[in-house]
Order: sequence, then C-alpha cells, then structure tokens
Amino acid sequence: MLWRSTCWLAVLIVLSGGLTLQARAAESSQTRHLHVNGVDLFYLDQGTGAPVVFVHGSFLDFRFWEPQRQAIAQQYRFIAYNRRYHGMDPWPDDGQHYTAATHAADLADFIRELHTGPVHLVGHSYEQIPRSPRRNELPVKLVDGTLVMRHEHPACALV
Repeated sequence: MLWRSTCWLAVLIVLSGGLTLQARAAESSQTRHLHVNGVDLFYLDQGTGAPVVFVHGSFLDFRFWEPQRQAIAQQYRFIAYNRRYHGMDPWPDDGQHYTAATHAADLADFIRELHTGPVHLVGHSYEQIPRSPRRNELPVKLVDGTLVMRHEHPACALV
C-alpha cells in the first residue's frame, strides 16, 4: 500500500507540469517562516492531508516546485521550503556554514518545528542531505523519501 502511494505521488508530480522553475507568485498558498538553527527558513504551505516536504536542489529555491503545488495540495499538505542561503533573503553570514551537514540539520529541525508527525520527503538533486552524517537525526518518522533527478542516475529513486 505504501509503495502504491509513493508511486502515485511520483506520477502526480511528473504529470502536474514537469520539473521546471517558474517564478510566478504563489497563488492561494501561504508563505510562512520558521526560525531554525539561528536563521529564518521561508516556506510555502498549502493543502491538507499527509504532509509532503519538498527540498529544492542547489542554485534553486522553493519556486522550483511551483508546477507541482496545485496538484499536490489537492490531496496532500504541500510544504516547500528555502534551504539556508537560497531564495531571495539576505545570507545570514558569509557562507561559512554552507555544508550538507548544515542543510541536513536545518531540514531535521524544520520538520521538527512543523509538528506534523511523519512526512513524505521529496528532494531534487541535492543528494548530500540523505547521505549526510545527520540524516538519522530526522525527528519524525519519514513515510518515504523520493529523490528526483539524482546526479548519478536521472530516474526517480527511493532514498
């Protein structure tokens, strides 16, 4: 059953507009922020149901997931956040903490601060987060994790 839900979610993501960056305004979603590890992480939050947390790759921000937002939010709680040093906000420092370990710690604390319980995790390209030494510190049970467009293999794969 879990496998079927995961496959359906992956198909829905692909069919809902492809993985293209669109910088249009986030219609009918709420931009919020959580203070995590000394920085504010901004995120889009729309829909109800099981939470799906979207993590963008390098050189991107949460707008990367815009083509999928409406379709996902019809059946799930769509949550896409800006990783530290990404998005339109000023950097909190000169970038000395730009590491996979920092991003993994931010993700863990971001999920903890959402207070959602188990989440589906969908990531694009930035595979260092699930491979980070802090990957086991995620504060809640992941329902599943999907990494889209990994560098060494272009197909979707479970993390």
